[in-house]
Amino acid sequence: MANMFNKKIFKFILIVGLIGLIVFGIYYFVFRKVNQKKRILEMQLNMLSKEIEYLEKENQNLKEGIFNSSKEEYYEREARLNLGYKKEGETAVILSSTTTTKGEILEEVNVDFWSKVKNWFKDL
Repeated sequence: MANMFNKKIFKFILIVGLIGLIVFGIYYFVFRKVNQKKRILEMQLNMLSKEIEYLEKENQNLKEGIFNSSKEEYYEREARLNLGYKKEGETAVILSSTTTTKGEILEEVNVDFWSKVKNWFKDL
């Protein structure tokens, strides 16, 4: 009878141990996933905090630019650069804004090359 009692206690302890092991395993895997998600969210929070810091600095720079744009110096500089204005006694130089396409450059090079070849043969 004592032997039978020992077997029942052993089975009970074994079942309780297996149930405990299963519960611990489930808890471990769930906790691990939650911990991974927590780390990902912390990294995203850190990145967003850095982005906010960058945008706040850029916003401050833009505000300073707006403040400075109301100054007379800003208007003078813009008038000189974009409108060709000059102070008394200064000489303004305006460069033309013609553009050359790649095809035009290649035509120029080809014409120049062939004219040099023709001139070389003429000299022979």
